Amino acid sequence: MFKNMSKLTCTHWVELIIRSVLLIGLLISYIINVHIFELLLIGFYGLYIFEFIVRLFPKSFGSRISMGSKKYKLTSICTVDSNLEAVFDIKNKKYVRGRLFSALFYLTATFGVCVLLKYFNILSYKTLILFSAFYGAVDLICVLFYCPFQRIFIRNRCCITCPIYNWDCIMIAFPLIPLIFMDLGIVRWISVIMVFVALIVLIEWEVSYKKTPENFSDKTNVYLKCENCKEYSCRNKLRKL
Repeated sequence: MFKNMSKLTCTHWVELIIRSVLLIGLLISYIINVHIFELLLIGFYGLYIFEFIVRLFPKSFGSRISMGSKKYKLTSICTVDSNLEAVFDIKNKKYVRGRLFSALFYLTATFGVCVLLKYFNILSYKTLILFSAFYGAVDLICVLFYCPFQRIFIRNRCCITCPIYNWDCIMIAFPLIPLIFMDLGIVRWISVIMVFVALIVLIEWEVSYKKTPENFSDKTNVYLKCENCKEYSCRNKLRKL
């Protein structure tokens, strides 16, 4: 299982453990209704806001960021072949439907869960934070184990070539949007910061995807080719289990 595991994959495992422990702590404190929930919020917001900010500065945190995330911004390390047909393909055809279906799947699932929470009268700022923390843990499960967006909708080769890699920031922050309109004091404003940073990450990603599509294709960016990969994310997807 851990054979040939890269340093970055080890980092992902550590992050998964931290996010899972945080999620379990929030869930337990919510169920037994203790004040520790508010204390855990400090860890929740601190962890994810930091993770989002890291995405904006890949040159400073390059060793702990996957090429799947930073390929759009570190253009100085992108060696592009003169394959204009591939560039046209990635910009106008490839992944368009998969990206659309991924967004629809996420939004449908999110709104569906919120409707259920509302139906059972447990839709509150605490359950929305739990929902966000759950997405945070699932994000790394997708990286390490199985990603439905990759396998079902987009069908890209691996995380390195994923055209929606940095969507995870807004996916994690999205359940917190209603908190912006609630009278929650400091929690409201920290939620504003988290959603705002996630939106900046998304906007930068999409602008780059539109302007420099060659950075997102393994046909035009040699750093995304299998022979140049040092992350081995595909080997650690536990496909044989």
